[in-house]
Amino acid sequence: MPFRRGGFTLIELLVVISILAVLGTIGVSSFKGAQAKARDSQRKNDLNAIASALEIFFQAKGSYLTTASNPNSCIIDPDPYSQQNFKQYLGSKTIPVDPSTKVKYCYVSDSKGSFYKIWAKLENSSDSQTNIKCSGQYNYNYTKFSEDQTSSCAPGDVPIPNYNITSQIASGLDDVNEDGATYSTYATSVWLGNRSTGAAWTGFRFTNVTIPQGAHVYTAKLEVTSTSTPTINMDFIMAAENTANSAAFSNTSRPSSRILTSQTVAHHSNNQWTTNTAYQLDEMAPIVQAIVNRPDWSSGNSLSVILHGNGSAYGYKTVYSFEGSPANAVKLLVTYTN
Repeated sequence: MPFRRGGFTLIELLVVISILAVLGTIGVSSFKGAQAKARDSQRKNDLNAIASALEIFFQAKGSYLTTASNPNSCIIDPDPYSQQNFKQYLGSKTIPVDPSTKVKYCYVSDSKGSFYKIWAKLENSSDSQTNIKCSGQYNYNYTKFSEDQTSSCAPGDVPIPNYNITSQIASGLDDVNEDGATYSTYATSVWLGNRSTGAAWTGFRFTNVTIPQGAHVYTAKLEVTSTSTPTINMDFIMAAENTANSAAFSNTSRPSSRILTSQTVAHHSNNQWTTNTAYQLDEMAPIVQAIVNRPDWSSGNSLSVILHGNGSAYGYKTVYSFEGSPANAVKLLVTYTN
């Protein structure tokens, strides 16, 4: 009987070290993400607290904190927060500062204190509460302001322009249904939801999608036009094919065979639709963002949105296909910034 010395071989040790390294990398990444989320939460809470204190201050003093008439910078001297013991209205001994820079939040008003605006920069630019898109000295993306004001960039920043694109189904091969073994195209309508088998899929392939690689997607929705007036439960999961340039559907390359994004959106509805009326489905910006973030994505490529019905049998609604009405075929509506 051969003798085996106790302990690990070199190869076994290397394998264990490699696994530990991967797990460590994942752990560090998750930890950093959690820290950034916590800092953003603090920034929102800080601005909300300052805004509430400013309203209390206004009720007591008849004005907000004052600044230069036309400040051209967020670095204002003297410090506006030092006026009239403003800290007492915050219920704090100190004025909140950004958790990363340790600098007080940008504040702008006028010499009479007739309005206010305060800004912060959230680390997660995809946060659903970002309400401005600015670039320049500060790149602020979150603001609070008095009722008579509107969302705008801080002095030193300029608005990042929005771009709106509409991609529409342009071929009968690009809006398809699949129900178990049945694959259908060239019909005058396409159904969304579940049919009879529990293996129901709908595929929409949009060609020439002109979103630059790495662009920030602010909103993305499917717009469909109903062909009937049903009131029925409709459930499905939306995703995109996880590829840089989606190939055309066919009987041998169905929606169910595609590798999908991990980003998904669950849809549930039971409202009545009206014939020949357009409806926008759920917000799916994270799904489109996952595709345009791919390093191999290029503007003008094709993108497929795939729906998997997961509700009760025959819980579906029908919308116009390209064959039924090219003008009412399904659209992908996207707003992005470069």
